[in-house]
Amino acid sequence: MSWRTPSSLKWLISKRSRISGALLKIEAERIKLRDRLHALDLRAEVLHAHLSALDQTFGLHEISMDPKIVRPIRPHARRRLLPYGQTGRVILQELRSDGGWLSTTEVVVRVFNHFPNIDTSDYDVTRLCIRKRLGKLSRNGLVERHNASVSASGTHDGKSEMYWRLAVMHEAHNPD
Repeated sequence: MSWRTPSSLKWLISKRSRISGALLKIEAERIKLRDRLHALDLRAEVLHAHLSALDQTFGLHEISMDPKIVRPIRPHARRRLLPYGQTGRVILQELRSDGGWLSTTEVVVRVFNHFPNIDTSDYDVTRLCIRKRLGKLSRNGLVERHNASVSASGTHDGKSEMYWRLAVMHEAHNPD
């Protein structure tokens, strides 16, 4: 004769299992946040020391000024994904080397190949940056834009890929 576990006991076992799993997840997150908080505390101490040194330097200057009246400037929250000025150069280089039409995705992948240290978890943000740069290059006349699925009003539908190539006039000036 087989013995069956009562449903009330199954419910208790299941409930305990879910709660202990949630607790393990929270504990792991707490450890990660505690380490991050410790690192932030260390950075804050260093910045306080630098600020104190600057305040003392203000006191040594011949023109007296209270350093507390200087308004703080907040730094950018996000660091630059690609090196400054390199995005446009790499895009033009890739469009020049291919010679034909490239989709936005193909351009993004080729730019990623040039910078192996790019964090691919920020793919959407990086793709948006590259799309904006392509648009600016297009407005400046360096790149041509093409989309097969343009609506009757002449606007992009937002769903299909945009295709890009080096502007014909630009190719004539750069015989690379």
